[in-house]
Amino acid sequence: MSTSSHSSRWQKGQSGNPGGRPKVIGDLQEQARQWSGEALDTLREVATSKDAPPSARVSAAVALLDRGYGKPPQAIDAKVTAEASPAYWHLEALKELAERAKQSKLARQAQEAMIDVTPGKPPEPFA
Repeated sequence: MSTSSHSSRWQKGQSGNPGGRPKVIGDLQEQARQWSGEALDTLREVATSKDAPPSARVSAAVALLDRGYGKPPQAIDAKVTAEASPAYWHLEALKELAERAKQSKLARQAQEAMIDVTPGKPPEPFA
């Protein structure tokens, strides 16, 4: 994988998955799709059978509708605030990093400005 200075992770013309989809999954999907007509027929038979339990008829009818029209949209009750957004988290993390860098720089400057007054070995007397 080659990276560049811009946001693209892959060079133009380079695949992120050069081997493609695994063949086993593709084969399984193809085999399953060959039975889709029969599966729909079975769902139709169950949905319209007076002998099938009501729960089975409803399940079959829902499955048919889902396949024909897609699943209905789901309502989501979400309260979004600035503090809950990922952008806010990143901003706060950047502020914290900047503060740590500032403190680290101040600590280095203080360390460099210190004078070592630790007593050492006394000098040798003059002979």
